[in-house]
Amino acid sequence: FFFGQMAIGNFAHDARERVLLVETPKSSFPHVAIGAILGFSACVGTIFLWGGASSGSSMLYQTATINRPQVSTSALHRGQLVSKFPAPTFPSTVTKNGGSAPMQATTTAASPWGETHFSLTRSMGVCLIVGFAAIGAALSSLLTSLGRSRCQSSVPPMVMMATTGVEDDVKTDPDEIDTELFEKFSSSSSEKIVSMEKDYSKWYQQVIACADLIDVSPVRGCMVLKPNGFAIWEEMKADLDKRFKATGHRNAYFPLFIPQSFLSKEAEHVEGFAKECAVVTHHRLRSVTDENGNKGVEPDPAAKLEESLIVRPTSETIIWNMYGRWIQSYRDLPVLINQWANVVRWEMRTRPFLRSAEFLWQEGHTAHATSDEAIAESRRMLDVYVDHCKEVLAIPVIKGEKSENERFAGADMTLTIEAMMQNGWALQSGTSHFLGQNFAKAFDVKYQDDEGAQQYVWATSWGVSTRLIGALI
Repeated sequence: FFFGQMAIGNFAHDARERVLLVETPKSSFPHVAIGAILGFSACVGTIFLWGGASSGSSMLYQTATINRPQVSTSALHRGQLVSKFPAPTFPSTVTKNGGSAPMQATTTAASPWGETHFSLTRSMGVCLIVGFAAIGAALSSLLTSLGRSRCQSSVPPMVMMATTGVEDDVKTDPDEIDTELFEKFSSSSSEKIVSMEKDYSKWYQQVIACADLIDVSPVRGCMVLKPNGFAIWEEMKADLDKRFKATGHRNAYFPLFIPQSFLSKEAEHVEGFAKECAVVTHHRLRSVTDENGNKGVEPDPAAKLEESLIVRPTSETIIWNMYGRWIQSYRDLPVLINQWANVVRWEMRTRPFLRSAEFLWQEGHTAHATSDEAIAESRRMLDVYVDHCKEVLAIPVIKGEKSENERFAGADMTLTIEAMMQNGWALQSGTSHFLGQNFAKAFDVKYQDDEGAQQYVWATSWGVSTRLIGALI
């Protein structure tokens, strides 16, 4: 079982990637079979040891009180024991508590075969276990190496489910942007692109480099969208914008900087984004000269902000602060607003288009008088994303609802579209959230209904990003 589990484990991807394995590679089944055979063999060795110990112990117990002559080991090995060993003798009485009592003799003649059988069987069992364990460990180690190598060569950089937070101990990510590759492969390069079957990750990056879509940024985790790459985003943006406006939404723009206190008002929201936030603490720099006479700049201690500002990871807090000013009556509802913007989520592990510290997206934020209205809105916008992916990008997607642990921070329900990549992995391609009254209560956004009573507003938010370009590739 242990070796079998090791063989199966060859194809388990790193849990930190938070990806969904939907198909076990066919090549894993021979490995599993070999592991199962090795495990069974080890079990056989165990049975030999256990059985030998049990039977040998029983025989030794029977012969414990027999007066028998000493037999040399050489005689045992020569097979002369049975012919030379005389019949055993039994004492006629045994001494007990200072007295004597007659002893009933048994008719079964015992011999040191019990001890010998125990010793030989034990040795055989130990040898079998050690032998099978050594072979199993060696082959399992080999299978593990082969399995991991094959698994890594088939895993693309795009197989990411949406996550929040940053790994604490990340060092080097083999799927990060390869600077040398982007310098080597250009739109004019004649070098052949590796096949996706051979190296999916490298194939993905080579396609991006050869298509001249992005370039490496001097800022870690960020990418430069070159004209070819930005043109794809413009086409997506134009189609989506038409669809949004056809459903009654209007575009607006909100500040890039959000007061730190705003994020603290919605507990789950701040918990979900706390590790990803970039923080602005000063509003001015000053010139300095170091000991060697080199000039530079540093934050001016006199220019420290009274309240730190968060560089927008998402806009729920700043938008709902404004909705509190705009919404007074049921006549002000619904509010249907979309924003085209950039956001910053400080990622340590980045992949072209799919995960970067800064990316472009759209985020819709709506306010409604009832929960039914808001839920219907979140479902309607998810369908808009489905139509865009199928009709424009030619990507079929699967609609579904996220589990409680995977929900957007601060949402009561998160709906998602998942696109199946060519290697059998799922990519989260767009989300639509029913926020309930969480943000309305956090920012005290109420409206007066038609009966004059004050009610909290119901909310949604939804968005897609340049990740769709990675999905398209």
